[in-house]
Amino acid sequence: MDTSKFPSSLKKLELECFPEEEHPNWLNPENFNNLEKLSIKGGNLEKLSIKGGNLGKLSIKGGITDKLPTAENKWPVQILRLKYLHEFKVEWRDLKALFPKMILLEKYECPKIAFCPTDGNGVWRSQPQESPNM
Repeated sequence: MDTSKFPSSLKKLELECFPEEEHPNWLNPENFNNLEKLSIKGGNLEKLSIKGGNLGKLSIKGGITDKLPTAENKWPVQILRLKYLHEFKVEWRDLKALFPKMILLEKYECPKIAFCPTDGNGVWRSQPQESPNM
């Protein structure tokens, strides 16, 4: 898919029933500098790749990669919704590293997202930063 078809001002992206285990090449932070909301619902997605490694199944030839997201491959997304992704495997700390601006996560029927501090409804909200003057 030609990424030039996505407007640079795109704020919200919803993907449904993606049939592949890996995301398409165009789905990367460099193509969505202003994206605030990302929703991935259903499908066979197992991981999100980054330059030099993968998030999700963090294995490279049987070993764990120490590659973490860099400034150019971190998502600007604030609201992340992941639903019905039964094979998507990632740890909370890696998800937070890839989405450092995330203030809301909605996770539903994603059993392989590990150590995720969501409430009973599958929702996590970042704690507001306290002002030093308080």
